[in-house]
Amino acid sequence: MEETMEKIGLVLLILLGVYIVIRLLNWGYKCLKEVLDSNKQRLFKPVYIKGYPLLSLSGEEKIVFFFLDVLRWVLVAILLFIAAGLTFSIFPQTEGVAMTLFSYIWDPLKKIGLSIVDFIPNVFVIIIIWFIFRYLIKGVGYLADEITTGRLKITGFYPDWARPTYVIIRFILSALMVVMIWPSLPMSSSPIFQGMTVFVGVIMSFASGPALGNLIAGILITYMRPFQVGDRIQINDTIGNVVEKTPIVTRLLTTKNEIVTIPNTSIMAAQTTNLSESAREGGLILHLNVTFCYDTPWRTVHELLIEAALKTADVLHEPAPFVLEVGFGDFYVEYEINVYIADADKTNAVTSDLRSNIQDAFHTAGISMTSKHYLNTTLTQH
Repeated sequence: MEETMEKIGLVLLILLGVYIVIRLLNWGYKCLKEVLDSNKQRLFKPVYIKGYPLLSLSGEEKIVFFFLDVLRWVLVAILLFIAAGLTFSIFPQTEGVAMTLFSYIWDPLKKIGLSIVDFIPNVFVIIIIWFIFRYLIKGVGYLADEITTGRLKITGFYPDWARPTYVIIRFILSALMVVMIWPSLPMSSSPIFQGMTVFVGVIMSFASGPALGNLIAGILITYMRPFQVGDRIQINDTIGNVVEKTPIVTRLLTTKNEIVTIPNTSIMAAQTTNLSESAREGGLILHLNVTFCYDTPWRTVHELLIEAALKTADVLHEPAPFVLEVGFGDFYVEYEINVYIADADKTNAVTSDLRSNIQDAFHTAGISMTSKHYLNTTLTQH
């Protein structure tokens, strides 16, 4: 009887100790929260990514308090678990249960400790691999910056290729680094890691079909250099200025102020005309077709069309405008006035001004711009 009372006393003592430790733990948690809250301006710093406030002071504080709260409950759970084991170990009838409860804690801790000891040599291997690839990527980035700024010139390699090439090489080197580090990670050969790898592979295979095609097309477009940001281009029936080039799509701003998004695979399959490049390399030719009846002298038409062209703003005088006779109709001759411009963005404005100047020139000369149509009437004798 006395022995039983001693054991009950031990149980009560264990419960009292647990109660005191939990109260102390809660008190320490409350004090720590008050200290952190009163010193948050000094302890926490806002996190910005390219100017975007990703995490504020209050956000950081909430995250820290959350993890502290989780840690507090984990410690309480472990304490109760140990108390239960000690309580069961006091009585011979439940001693086996106590050993089982202790094994639930000891075995995982022992396994984790042995894994950490076994992992220590691999840590040095991972650090060495990481340093090598880190400085390789930095070296490639330095060369890319030198080429972009023009300080380093490589024959046949354009400066606008430098950054995309750096991104590709960085991705390849990073992937190679992961492949080399992967076998050194703990549990890398476990079924969990293998299942995760298969899952990621399946997701990538389903999700990256069209995206991968556009990505490859975007890379090819970069190296083909059919256009640059700011160029006015024509893709099939769409005309606009390139406002953005991404690895997946290209965006154009049309003359109607519309943003048109075109997948890069569509650009690869389409006929693309770079109007700005033509304007830079000798001038872009604009042309208008007008018709006059046969009794209007063609030399006069040529002179007036060229006169109207030279009066038009932004039309180059050299190379000079020229006129072509492009067709004979039943009642009229079709003429084509061709002018050179140096700025493709002014295509619509120049075309409109040229039309106005042509009308003024022929009205001033007293020449009608309408073609005469003759109606042949057949008389039938009755």
